[in-house]
Amino acid sequence: MKKITLLYLCFLCFTGYTQSLILIDTTKQDFRKNIVETYQKSVVQQKIFFNQNIKNRKIQKEVETSYKEINDHFIDQVNKGFFVDSPEYTKLFNRLLNQISEANPEFSEIKNAQIILSFGDKANAYTIGNNIVVILVPLIKNLKNEYQLAFILCHEIAHNLLSHTYNDLIEYAELVH
Repeated sequence: MKKITLLYLCFLCFTGYTQSLILIDTTKQDFRKNIVETYQKSVVQQKIFFNQNIKNRKIQKEVETSYKEINDHFIDQVNKGFFVDSPEYTKLFNRLLNQISEANPEFSEIKNAQIILSFGDKANAYTIGNNIVVILVPLIKNLKNEYQLAFILCHEIAHNLLSHTYNDLIEYAELVH
């Protein structure tokens, strides 16, 4: 019994000193609620844009259907806890976002971007439109410095500024019809 206890203590000490972890709270309901509310406000604005700018009713209907699927999936992921609140990462993201915004004053919408940290199994970042950028934890772990993260944020923000998400939805709808 003493050998097992000693072995267990050695294992705990070894694993405790070999990892540097930042704990992430996945239970913050206010955080989730805020993301959903902010997102839903921008969805309403985007739907108005689609209605005003897409003249073909079939294409408009296809875009609305695809957009709804994306929205439902995003909100489902929020509610399941895929997106997490980490004060340390939020502080880093906001600092970099402020620097990017100050360096690009001609794009005032940059300062309204929301950067969200997400669990995932791949090193990736993406935008879902609506001025939201998602950074997956494995990507953060693979970066060597903040400059690399800033580059990735700029890349994803550029997708938002150029409306790539919405343009892709419209192009797909036009191909289908």
